[in-house]
Amino acid sequence: MQTEKQTGSIKPSPPKWLHVKIYFIQKGMSEKDAEDFFLFHKKANWKTKRGRPITRWKAVANEWIWDCKQLRKQKYNSRFSFFNRNGRPRQQTYLSRFS
Repeated sequence: MQTEKQTGSIKPSPPKWLHVKIYFIQKGMSEKDAEDFFLFHKKANWKTKRGRPITRWKAVANEWIWDCKQLRKQKYNSRFSFFNRNGRPRQQTYLSRFS
């Protein structure tokens, strides 16, 4: 049988900076990404957009990491958009883009 203490809600505690840094590095991200994540959520008092406390910070961190990777992928792809899917230049030449 569970006592009342065991069935009660868990009071979330914010993660320590070192734990966030290590987690991001393990996921292949930079320390700057970890710092951005940590400071953003610290400023928001570790609450969601709806004002609920963040109880699973690693799940939130995984979303942040995924978003960072998607933004970098878009930025990378936009630089080389003058190539088609086969890696060949499109009809428009490279130099004509800047004329």
